[in-house]
Amino acid sequence: MSTNPLTELPHKGQTQFKAALKMFETREYKKGLKATELILKKTPNHSESMSLKGLFLFNLGKKEEGYTWVKDGLKANIMSPISWHIYGLVYRADKKYPDAIRCYLQALKRDPDNLQIYRDLAFLQAQSRNYDDLIQTRIKILNISNPNNALWIGLAIAYQLNNNYYKAIEIIDNNFDPKKFDSDYSASEIYLYKSKLLMLAGENQEANEFLSSVSDKVLDKPSYQSFKAQVNLSLDQNAEAKAIYLDLLSNNCDNLEYIAGYLASISAIKEFDPSCISLQHLIDLSNSTEFDSEKATQSIIELQSSYPDSNTLRILPLFFCSVDDFEPLASDYLKSMIIRAQENVEAYVWAEFFCIQHLDRLGNSDSALSRLETLIQENPEIVELQTTKAKILKHLGNLPAAESAMDKARNLELSDRFLNSKTVKYMLRNDNLKGAEEKFLMFIRKDATNKIQEISELQANWYLLERARSHLRKSKIGRALACYSDVIKSFEEYYDDQLDFHSYCLRKTTLNSYINMIQWADKIHSNNPIFVSACSEYLYCLVQLYDKVNSSNDVTKAAGASNNDNSKSTNSSSNKKSKSKAKPSQKSGNSKGATDLPQNSDNSSATPFVDEVTRSLQYINSKTPLDFAIPLIDTINISKKVHPKIQSALFEVYLRLPKSLNLAVKILNDCAENNPDPNIVINFLRISHAIKNVNPSDYSEENSLDLSDLKSKISKQFGNKIDLNGSDSEILSNLEQNMSVSLLHNTLACSTGYEKLSAYSGNDYSQMIRRSSDLLSKFIELSHQSEINHNQLGNKVQIQDIQQINRAFNNILDIASKRNSLSLKDSTSVDNADLKDYVQSKYDFFAKSAAELYPNFKL
Repeated sequence: MSTNPLTELPHKGQTQFKAALKMFETREYKKGLKATELILKKTPNHSESMSLKGLFLFNLGKKEEGYTWVKDGLKANIMSPISWHIYGLVYRADKKYPDAIRCYLQALKRDPDNLQIYRDLAFLQAQSRNYDDLIQTRIKILNISNPNNALWIGLAIAYQLNNNYYKAIEIIDNNFDPKKFDSDYSASEIYLYKSKLLMLAGENQEANEFLSSVSDKVLDKPSYQSFKAQVNLSLDQNAEAKAIYLDLLSNNCDNLEYIAGYLASISAIKEFDPSCISLQHLIDLSNSTEFDSEKATQSIIELQSSYPDSNTLRILPLFFCSVDDFEPLASDYLKSMIIRAQENVEAYVWAEFFCIQHLDRLGNSDSALSRLETLIQENPEIVELQTTKAKILKHLGNLPAAESAMDKARNLELSDRFLNSKTVKYMLRNDNLKGAEEKFLMFIRKDATNKIQEISELQANWYLLERARSHLRKSKIGRALACYSDVIKSFEEYYDDQLDFHSYCLRKTTLNSYINMIQWADKIHSNNPIFVSACSEYLYCLVQLYDKVNSSNDVTKAAGASNNDNSKSTNSSSNKKSKSKAKPSQKSGNSKGATDLPQNSDNSSATPFVDEVTRSLQYINSKTPLDFAIPLIDTINISKKVHPKIQSALFEVYLRLPKSLNLAVKILNDCAENNPDPNIVINFLRISHAIKNVNPSDYSEENSLDLSDLKSKISKQFGNKIDLNGSDSEILSNLEQNMSVSLLHNTLACSTGYEKLSAYSGNDYSQMIRRSSDLLSKFIELSHQSEINHNQLGNKVQIQDIQQINRAFNNILDIASKRNSLSLKDSTSVDNADLKDYVQSKYDFFAKSAAELYPNFKL
């Protein structure tokens, strides 16, 4: 069949088809739909018109119908490159980039010189981080198109993203001509970009010479100076680097990159990486051998004399200085912030205010609150005093009073958005969902037709995360999952927003900003604390639902302890269903299927809003809740680095997903590269038991379940303190003495270990459950009795610690209760009843101790 769509149409049909294509470009989807329907009335089997109709339907929000028409169009002429291209456009609009790429490749098989399809393919390959194929696509585009600056720049960037810096430099050298650019800015960007490539390639001397030769041609002087100073540092030309950083500081004395570069130039910092500079990074660095604290402190103090108004320079020495120097430096800093040239009555207020916060930080919150109350009586209109009162009350566990105090602060300045936001957060932490929603609606436009929908579209991720946690505390796990999915969807939209810039930045020659954007997006799923929390908590909720669904199949199974049958037994049909329904879940879950909006849609194509309650039902009613984790796992795998919190949640998912134990082993191997963690030992024991119950034929050599590497890593971390060849009880007993982490961390890990591994302990089941509750009870007893906890910084058990112990106790109680209530009437039922009473008595002691520590906190 002909690949030209117009040859099969009459003259009028050809005109209508061209007009319909134009309507798609101008987003006139309704008019375009009518045009394709007119064509199909006379030529009902015209492949390209059928596909184009599907594209219009998809962009008008009729997703399923759109897919059907596109597929039918392809069936009518599978050799049509336009139909394949349209199929790819639909997949791209649906954020299914791998499928879109496959469609584009099919289109190119039938039309190998179509430049537009190659361009679309290149953008998606960049979006999917498929850099090897991106290079080949960029080479092809360069060969079949007219000379264009954006084309060879695109190829150079493709080589850089694939870490082939020399080839990227070669492309620039062979194609760059400043006269072919419309503006000096574009040429300036190329100069800076080439210097960056030389630095990345390790050719620092050449980079230095090149920068010197183009100094008068680069328009972005701060970036030029920054690059020049970095090159000087790499060449040990510290004096030159120091002079440049001093010049940069004269323009921006609070820039942490310039400050860190200056410290590197005087050898106070041994390794300087400007890409990861932050205040926390500098603080962490100051505690390492790579940092000369004395020299850094003295140098920054000297800089203060040149820039006395810089608060950054005044506060940094407090993080770097020695213990002996801290008191005078802190005293000077506080005096400068409190004492003024003229005597001020407020000086006492702010001095006392600081002292109160200091007492609270030391854990003496009761005394801090008492002094603050006195201060508020004398100065009732100072907002900061009220917000600090709310904070202290929160630390004391009195969440209702904390909410009331924050709302009082809000009423002092009703137009302050920060205070309104803080009040909403405190309401959510007090589980006052209705009040929080009413307050949050103040942020919504008054003319909004659906204010609840507006809340979702605002992408206020802090609000959604706190709302999800509030639902979770109320055991409304479905609604919590709906809120978590909204947060995750927001971050996926942030990531998807790159798509338009793959083209824009090449045309505008904003190369350095483009590379920075790519690097930012690569870290968005591993570095952002809101995403990390939402993602890990979302996965744990799905695991909880999975265990609830499957608990009726095996009453002796401890919560989360098993993947007893990855390939057979009672879950085999469920596992097949799970695998076959992975894609449908994307439509109804969070992640890729959480939004049906196409890439270039307008308001007419928006998916109808589905409220939180309705969305929660899809989770609660699902028989295979882990299906909802599959699209999220695909999102996580985009990142080269996965956060440890997400790794822990992924392990629990892989332990339960069919034929995924090899992935759980991989997660543990990655975790074992970090500092010693007792949870790795426990998960090693859990997966060792799970492997015994699987069919080895389900796993190839490539997906091996060999634990020898993991075992050697754990042995190296813990030395001879733990013998992994012993029994579970023996290993856990030795692990209780582990001092590599905090007492709370180790206690919770060991308690969880006894609880999870009790399912495999046979006759020792009761003993392991008892030991699990004993550890938690012992920890709270030590915290309650030790007076030092109330006097030394950071030692007093915190509210969040109480909450963690409470959750662990609830898991143990749940297991003991189920085993008791579902036991057969035999000799073990008495033991089970005794076990439940024993755990309950330990929990009662914990609850009493927690109430004495925090009288106003409710478990």
